[in-house]
Amino acid sequence: MSKNIFMIAAMGLNGAIGLDGALPWGRDLPKDMARFKEITIGHKGARPSVVVMGRKTRVSLGSQALPGRINVVMSRDPLIKCRNAIPFKDAHECGNAFAGFNSVWVIGGADIYKLFWRAITRLALTVVHSGFRGDRFFPSFDPSQWRVESHNFTKANRQLTGYHDEDKYDSSFFMCERIGVGTCGDKPMNGLDILKAWGCYSSAEGCPDERVDIAVDKEEETEQ
Repeated sequence: MSKNIFMIAAMGLNGAIGLDGALPWGRDLPKDMARFKEITIGHKGARPSVVVMGRKTRVSLGSQALPGRINVVMSRDPLIKCRNAIPFKDAHECGNAFAGFNSVWVIGGADIYKLFWRAITRLALTVVHSGFRGDRFFPSFDPSQWRVESHNFTKANRQLTGYHDEDKYDSSFFMCERIGVGTCGDKPMNGLDILKAWGCYSSAEGCPDERVDIAVDKEEETEQ
């Protein structure tokens, strides 16, 4: 499979990435959302980037596809019809189809992250410094199999009303390169394990002193 397949995600300290078809923190991380757009949309004038998602993630976006990017939906249903998106049922087929593109970003949900885990060579991950209720969780993985290329800490601005331009929660963003062959597991990833392994726990403001209990409010549903 092509080496241009990357992954981008945001998770709470307890691994939560989704709740009832939406982000667990809603729209309270506008800076992270802006970064998501900047990373996945690619460079101006270059070949469009590709974003790969599951059916439920596509539904959560509403009637419009993500603009400026080629939208791909993974589904085992051969009759699926996706407005403004290209359907695929096989990860290898999808990767080979876009081998000539600069970047193919896997954007979720949980089952799609697992499906492409072995194929990705770069990981853009935001760890939000709070636990959230969720029904979808980022899969567990070994942080030692990744080399951190860059790290940015975003401090929440809780003094503002409405949080239109400022994030409501502290967060740490990591851009990583794969250096190992490690696989991902079925259990939710613990964000504190990431912060500690990648050397950011002590310097990141707002990190709690104790591990966050992982409570699944709903049984996971199949993404595809």
